Amino acid sequence: MPAPTFTDGTVTHQADMQFLLAPAECSLRSVVATSFTSGSEQGPVPFALTDYDSGPSYDGAMHSNSTFNSRITITTPGRYDIAASLSFVANATGKRNLNLRKNAFGTAGTGTLLQATAWPSTLTAVDFCTLEIFYPGAALVANDVLELFVLQSSGGALTLATAIPTTFRARWVSP
Repeated sequence: MPAPTFTDGTVTHQADMQFLLAPAECSLRSVVATSFTSGSEQGPVPFALTDYDSGPSYDGAMHSNSTFNSRITITTPGRYDIAASLSFVANATGKRNLNLRKNAFGTAGTGTLLQATAWPSTLTAVDFCTLEIFYPGAALVANDVLELFVLQSSGGALTLATAIPTTFRARWVSP
């Protein structure tokens, strides 16, 4: 948040109020049938659509649709609520995991694992497998990078469902 402006001993809060009304926030979506092989952690999950990427103009964009499009890069330090959702196509074999990583820079299994969610091996051949993450209040600094990685053990390649968009969102909530 920008430093308040002092004028004749009083504080001008206009910039602070504008920031609180439109805090740093990025929401991504993918409707591409991205395929992941069975076995070790794969990814990162790419996002070619930005629903919104807002916040103070002095901090810059948090996402690029063309360069490193798997990443949300934090531009304003503070605490963020992070949410993600993805669905695999129907397949009754194996398990599915969704991992939220900080500063992995595109490399599976590296960086800091912030949160993981798993779907056990109780799938049916007709069910989509939807995995969701909600990580409230993550303490992040400028240039921290957030990415999603997946693990699936079906024995073959599985794609993300296109009927249910894959989403990824980070929103500043406090300093």
